[in-house]
Amino acid sequence: MNRIGRAIIILLVILLTAAPLLANDSVDFYYDGIEAFADGRVFEAIEMYRNALSLNPDYFDPLIGLAQAYFSLEEYEEALVYVLKAKRYEPSHPDVLNLEGRIRIGLEDFSIAGDFFRKVLEKEPNNQTALFGLAELDIVFGSNLSAAERFSTALRMAPESRRGLLSLVLLYESMGNYLKAEEYLKSALRYHGTDPQVRYFAARHYLKKQDLESAEYHGNAALSLKIDYLDANLLLSDIYLAQGRYEDVIHLLGGILTGHRDSPILWYTLGTAYERMEAFHEALQSFTRATILQKDDEIARIALENLVIRDAEMDDPVRQLYSAWRFERGDLFETHNYTQKALREYRRGLIIDPHSREGRIKFARIYKHQGAVSKYVSILEVLESDGEEDWDILDDIEIGRSLLSNRISTREGFDQFSLERWKYAIGMYFIPSESALLHYLGEEAISTYVQNLLHGKEHLSFPDGPAKVSSYADAFRLARRQESDFFILLDYHETERSFSAKCSMYLSETGSLLEEFQVFRTGNDRVSDALSLLVNRITESLPLRANLIKRRFSQGIIDLGTLDGISEGDIFLILPERALELSKTEIGYNFSDEDILAEFTVTETDELVSEGTIKKRHFFDLVNIGDSLIIKPEEGEPEPEKSDLFLPRSIYREFLRIP
Repeated sequence: MNRIGRAIIILLVILLTAAPLLANDSVDFYYDGIEAFADGRVFEAIEMYRNALSLNPDYFDPLIGLAQAYFSLEEYEEALVYVLKAKRYEPSHPDVLNLEGRIRIGLEDFSIAGDFFRKVLEKEPNNQTALFGLAELDIVFGSNLSAAERFSTALRMAPESRRGLLSLVLLYESMGNYLKAEEYLKSALRYHGTDPQVRYFAARHYLKKQDLESAEYHGNAALSLKIDYLDANLLLSDIYLAQGRYEDVIHLLGGILTGHRDSPILWYTLGTAYERMEAFHEALQSFTRATILQKDDEIARIALENLVIRDAEMDDPVRQLYSAWRFERGDLFETHNYTQKALREYRRGLIIDPHSREGRIKFARIYKHQGAVSKYVSILEVLESDGEEDWDILDDIEIGRSLLSNRISTREGFDQFSLERWKYAIGMYFIPSESALLHYLGEEAISTYVQNLLHGKEHLSFPDGPAKVSSYADAFRLARRQESDFFILLDYHETERSFSAKCSMYLSETGSLLEEFQVFRTGNDRVSDALSLLVNRITESLPLRANLIKRRFSQGIIDLGTLDGISEGDIFLILPERALELSKTEIGYNFSDEDILAEFTVTETDELVSEGTIKKRHFFDLVNIGDSLIIKPEEGEPEPEKSDLFLPRSIYREFLRIP
C-alpha cells in the first residue's frame, strides 16, 4: 500500500472515531448526561459529561455533573477534583458550595464542611440544600434533634421535598421512632409514589418493622418502576429470606446474576438462601464467590467458615482449604508481633480444622513464646495422642514436661487443664430488627463468631448457642429457663467502611441492665478487631472468682493462674459459696464483711492454678476446700474506661446517598 492509501485509511479511522463527537455539540452531551444520571445510569452520565468537556473544557455545568456523579458513587476524592474545577469559574455559586460541603462531609473534613453551607445561607437564608447539609453535619456529631429541626424547617418551605422527607424517615428510624418515621414515609409516598427509591425506602422501613406483607408490596413496586434496580432486588430477596421463601430468593437473584456477577453482597445473599435450604455445596460456592470478589468481606467469610464448621465432614478437604487462610493470616500477624491477633487467627483455624497438625503447632508456639509452657505442652499432647511421628515435636513435648517438673500442678499431681473450674454461665441472644447490617441475617453468623471467641476464655460457659429472639422479654425468659448468671443482647451496625457492635449485659435473675459495652472500628479487619475488643470488655468486666481446690494448713491452691491474669502478691478474700450473691445493680458481688473467712495471698503461679498463704480472720479456722475466692477490692479503684460510641457518625453516610 502506498503512502497516500495509508493516509486515507488513517483519515477514515479518525473520522469514524470522531463521528459521535461531530454528531453532538457539548450542550447535547451535557443534556444526555443529565438524562442518564436521572435514570440511574451513572457511568453513562460520566461518559457524556466527559464528552461535553472534551469539546468545551470551560463548560461549567458538566463539571458540576461529574462532581455529582462521582459523589453518588461515593468517590469523594474524585468528586472534589471536579467541584474545585467548577469553583474556578463560579466560586460563589450555591450549587458549588453546597456540593463541596457534602463532599467534605463524605471525606470527613467535618471542621470545614459547615462553612460552605453557612456561606450559602448568608446570601440565601432559605436555601433548602444548605439547611439539609447542616442537618447532615448535625447527624455526624450526634445532634439528632437539631438535625430533625433543620430538616423540618426546610420542609416547611418545600413540603414535597423528596430528600427532606426521606432524610426524616432515616433519622427517626435511627432514633427508634418508627411511628414518626412512617408519617414522613407516607408523605413521601403521596408526593413521589412513582419514584423507585421512595418505594425502596418504604420496603426497607416495613422490613425493619417486620411488616413483611407491606415490605414485599413496596419492594415489588420499586422493581416495577425500575426493573434493573439492584438494591431493590437485594432488598426483596431479604424480604423473601425473612419469610422463609428461599427458593424465591434463588429465582429472583438468578434472574439478575448475569448482569451483576461481580456483586459480593448478591453472592452472600444467595449463599444465605442455600444455607437455609441445607444445600451445603451451593452455599459453599456462593459464600466463596463473595469472599473472592471482596477479600475484606469479613461477614461473608465468617458465614462461610461457620457453614464448614457446622456441616462439613471432619475429613472433608474444604476444612483444610479454609483453615489455611486463617493460619496464613496468623503467620502474618505473628511476623509483625501482633501476638493476640495471631492467636485469634490460629484458634479460629483450629475450630475450622481441629485435626490440622501445622495449625496446632503454630497455635502452641504462641503460648511457648509467652512462657506458657504448660499450655504449649497440653496443645501438642493432642498430636502425641493422635500418633505424631515427628521426633522434633515429640522431643519438644518431653523437654516441655521436664521444664514443668517443679510447677504447682506437677508437684501436686493433677492436670490443671481438666479441672472443673468456676465458670459464669452466660446466655447470648440477638434481636435481628435492632441491628443494621448490609449482610442480611448476618447477626447469627457474627454472634456465633463472638461465642467462639468467648469459648477461649476459661471462666465462661454457655447454656446454648447464640439464639435469635424477638424482644428483650423473650431473651429474659430464655435466660431464666437456662439458669444462666447473666445474659447479653448483641446488636450490630455496618456500613461499607465501618462496623460497630453493642453488648447489653443483664442479670438473669432479675433482668436488670448492668452494663453496656460498645465498640466501633473502620479500616481493615474492622469486624474481627471490633468483636475481639468487645469480647475483651465483656470478660474484663466479670470479677475473677476461684475455688479453693486444695489446702494444707496455711497453704492453699486455687483454680486461677497466669492465663487468668493472676500475679504473685495478688490478694483474694475467701468466703463460703453461699455468701456470694451477684449484685442486682452492677457486675459484681454483694457480701457481708462478717462472711469473710480469710485472706489468700498468691505466692506462686502456674498457668491455671496458683498457690498461696491463707490468713484466717476468725479465732476458729472455718476455711474449707470448695470455698469461693474473689479479688480483694481496692479502695478508690479508678472508674473503668468508657467504651467507644455505638453507631458513631457512620449513620450520616446513609443520608449522603439521598440525592
